[in-house]
Amino acid sequence: MIWIGCGIRDSKDWIGLKAQGAAFIKAGVASGNVASIALLEKLNFQYYDTDNEELIFILRLDILPFSQTFTEASADADPLSAVFLFICSIFNCFTICFIAANSNWRGMKRAVGIIFVVFMIAAFMTQIETLFFGGAFPVLTKFDVILIMLAMLPPIVIATLLAIQFFGSSKPVGKGEPVPIQPLMGRLAALGLIYVAVYFLFGYFVAWQFEEVRVFYSGSRSNTGFIGQLMNNANDNPIIYPFQFIRGIMFASFSLPLFFMLRHNKKKFVISCCLVYLTTAVVLILPNTLFPDAVRWAHFYEMASSMLLFGIITGLILYVPEKRRR
Repeated sequence: MIWIGCGIRDSKDWIGLKAQGAAFIKAGVASGNVASIALLEKLNFQYYDTDNEELIFILRLDILPFSQTFTEASADADPLSAVFLFICSIFNCFTICFIAANSNWRGMKRAVGIIFVVFMIAAFMTQIETLFFGGAFPVLTKFDVILIMLAMLPPIVIATLLAIQFFGSSKPVGKGEPVPIQPLMGRLAALGLIYVAVYFLFGYFVAWQFEEVRVFYSGSRSNTGFIGQLMNNANDNPIIYPFQFIRGIMFASFSLPLFFMLRHNKKKFVISCCLVYLTTAVVLILPNTLFPDAVRWAHFYEMASSMLLFGIITGLILYVPEKRRR
């Protein structure tokens, strides 16, 4: 699996995209697989065989015009970054491979579906919230956030295509009955409301219990309680409520391709929702310049628990049993 580790750069301004734990990628290149090598060369990636037999893809970021403040703030890499990047890569690799191996879509339709779901949830949905809370991240410009988002697309595309090549089945499957759209619209709206509840409950009872989080966002150590915090949000930033409602609908909507890809198996659909949603949490294990470590880990606990729950709820609510045609 190849995954971008934002903010992990050396003085030469590059990000190492590690494919640690992805033996299928190494096997494809080592065996002279034409498709794998051609794809990598086309996208201008370089690959190296390291001493510990891990495949590393390196993407030069000097072609991406990040702001000077973000570049300077990202210059020093945490010694543990490689370890956390390895864990993050393994998880994201497993997520894509799990969907590719179990999808009942075939060909380019399957590839586009997986790329769309993973990019929109892991990259787009994460970074629109970064834009919303932009004032808390003075080292980032809006353009930096867009570049970070777009930089995640190439590794997602490559990982998906290689996962399909090595794990995807080409066996044709029967077509199921069409799914009525109107009932799904109501379920998406319900999931938007549920997301708002999950977001604020876990935001307060998990993340906000850390003093460092309260200081980071409000500048104060005081805790006004759950109702008090909701009232503070209503007074200081009332748009956060419709914003999170829309995000909830978007999270659920971007999961719909998973439903159609995995409609034949409810359990695998629910698991896929959980895995994809958890990509938004796992990335928080990577040390970065945006959050102090205590704040970063507080958000990781919050996101891991809340998105796991929301993934289960989304899978159960969106799933409609399939009746196959003969």
